[in-house]
Amino acid sequence: MLKQIERTKPSLFGLFTNPIREFRLIREQPRFFLSLLLLSFIVSITFYYVGETIGSNPEAIANIERLQGQAFSPAIKDQINVFVGISYGFAGFMLPWVTCLLNSLVLFLLVKAYQGKATFKQLYAFSAHLYLLTTLSLITDFLVNRLAGHPLGAPVTSLGIFIPDLSGGLLSSLLSYLSLFTIWYAIWLISGLQEITGLSKKHSQIVTILFLVIGFFGLTNVTIFYHDIATMLLR
Repeated sequence: MLKQIERTKPSLFGLFTNPIREFRLIREQPRFFLSLLLLSFIVSITFYYVGETIGSNPEAIANIERLQGQAFSPAIKDQINVFVGISYGFAGFMLPWVTCLLNSLVLFLLVKAYQGKATFKQLYAFSAHLYLLTTLSLITDFLVNRLAGHPLGAPVTSLGIFIPDLSGGLLSSLLSYLSLFTIWYAIWLISGLQEITGLSKKHSQIVTILFLVIGFFGLTNVTIFYHDIATMLLR
């Protein structure tokens, strides 16, 4: 009988089958490069198609011309969707690395404030693996809107879609910020903090709430709303 080989390195896809085990592996072997590289490629490809869609929109082209201070020639206009797509694709590739840096820095400060024990590398690896949910939120919004024929449509995972008639304000912004993936992220964050940092369940919940509140004001990032990226040049 073949002896089963015990895996000693954390895996992105292992989070779906046994997240607690993956969090323990992250604590023991805080590796993240290949996982984050894979997610960066996925986000980059998605961003490319978002940018290409925007570059094909006359209103977006007009806004770009306004920002540049000059009109494009017909030849450039024919290729601008590719230029915008490549620009978005590059930004999409870099975004996970920068986001995880900011997320892990905030987590490091919060964990230390509650006397948790974790290195910055452990928390960066933790943030990198949680970025799987951030990536899934982006892909879900992108694919659903694409299949529905509304490539620049509103996010389908945001809780704001359940109460669409709110006239702005704090509650509207909060519901738009929260999504199904934000809730999922919070659950994994609480569990992971207990396993990786040794914080109690109560303190892990407090750190998670503070982390999400900081994210609400744009200092950290849990989900990427495709609609916000897609309409950036349409405002």
